Amino acid sequence: MKQKKFTYYLHASLVLLIALVGISSFIMYYDIIGRSLQSVLRLETDPSYIGGRVTAVFYDPLGDDHGYGGLLYPQSKDFAPGSLDLVRYTVHEPVYNAQWTPLPDYWQLDLAFASSTGNAGNTRNIRIYIDADGDGKGSTETKTDFAEGVEFDSSFLWDWVLSIQGTAGTIQSSDGKIIEPLKVSVSKSRKEVIVRVPLKNRVLQALYTVPTTRHYVCVGAWSPWGRDGFIDMAEKAEAGKGGGAVSSLTPKLYDILVPEDKKQEQILSAWNDDELTMPVLFPVEVVMHPPVGKDNSAFFTVSSSRMQELEEKIKAEGEKARSVALDSYAKAPAGTEEQAIAAFYAGKNTEAEMLFDRLLAVKSDSSIDLAFKGSLSAMRGGEAPPLAAVDIIAEAYTYLDRAVQLASNPGEKITSYMNRANVSKAVPDLVFGKALQGAEDFLAAAAEFKKLGSSDDMVSAYCNAALCFELGGNKGEAETWFREAARIADAKEGKASSSVALELLKRGIIK
Repeated sequence: MKQKKFTYYLHASLVLLIALVGISSFIMYYDIIGRSLQSVLRLETDPSYIGGRVTAVFYDPLGDDHGYGGLLYPQSKDFAPGSLDLVRYTVHEPVYNAQWTPLPDYWQLDLAFASSTGNAGNTRNIRIYIDADGDGKGSTETKTDFAEGVEFDSSFLWDWVLSIQGTAGTIQSSDGKIIEPLKVSVSKSRKEVIVRVPLKNRVLQALYTVPTTRHYVCVGAWSPWGRDGFIDMAEKAEAGKGGGAVSSLTPKLYDILVPEDKKQEQILSAWNDDELTMPVLFPVEVVMHPPVGKDNSAFFTVSSSRMQELEEKIKAEGEKARSVALDSYAKAPAGTEEQAIAAFYAGKNTEAEMLFDRLLAVKSDSSIDLAFKGSLSAMRGGEAPPLAAVDIIAEAYTYLDRAVQLASNPGEKITSYMNRANVSKAVPDLVFGKALQGAEDFLAAAAEFKKLGSSDDMVSAYCNAALCFELGGNKGEAETWFREAARIADAKEGKASSSVALELLKRGIIK
């Protein structure tokens, strides 16, 4: 019975909270005011203020922070899970004569990681090797011999290496004759590392004119006692390669950025103890000055029919889900939690809220009942006058927050996270500032789905997290999670749900 009940909650929590779109009257009112104020106050900002025009963004798979496939994180609490997992690498166009910053001439590179570090980013040991001119001159070896345990493609010898640790760093030429300090900052969340290369040196100023650069991006764990700061590693016992014994040639890299046609695990596992050979890394290519304003009209012309097809499919699926909910409502025992949940999905909001009120009067600490009560309160707030609506939705969050706090098993966690996330996605961020909270809740739900092996639901949660990041103004995070949703859907040789496919199609991530 418990298993059946859990399964019901699990599937019920995945149905789109269609009614949440109805949090509308005061939302529209406040959203118009908020956007008007925003347009009045917004300054026309040159891209150079925030690092220069973006020329390339590379996305690295989530969860591949295991090197060749067998590395374990250090035991220290400073090495939080995901803190060495590179998910995004952004290259900007070099900036010249910026009057608004003490560093007027610079080149900015941004790195984003899956999670924060335990101590201001000081656990990451980052190396970015750059072939700046493609002239066949430079080095195939690492800055310090045998430090990372890799070599570089002989077709693209590196000219410069950026060494970044915490908020300090240097750029050094391959011959060691030029060493300049970097301007490094770490975001408040400690998930982003922003690097500015000063271009006051005349040799470095060649970066203003080169058409193409190639980058090897490497992430290791930092230790003051490691060779060039790279920590000694441990391997998973089941990983092979000696079953827990670390070879002297094992690469000391947890994550690398690779071209689309390459696989990290295959590259980093290509060492040979007998022949004393090391893995060879391959760079990603960056066009330094791409054309401005590419015409995407052809893509949208081709995809418009597909978009219409998906929209019709989503509508049909919604009608079917509501029909199933109505049938479940009719068959559910009167006054039960099962009936209350079915009433919710059938759109019988008033009746559903009355049922959940009765259930909570008997058991006030039910995470699932609190979660649905919170959603229903928020929907009721959407129909209230503007000032009253603010108070009602604030009250709704008292139920939603308590539901999350009390959730103890997978069914409760998924239901509470999904309810709060969907409300946070629906209410206007300009008024409540809940979009980023919603993103974190969707990601928390995705983590539970992953434990259950439910990849379809995980893809949906990632896509919804991306939508929340987008609403919250964090476009970089949004793009990361949209692409992760697409990657997982593709990897399992299945198709994303219609709603997910539509969002990915709109953004040109899938066709």
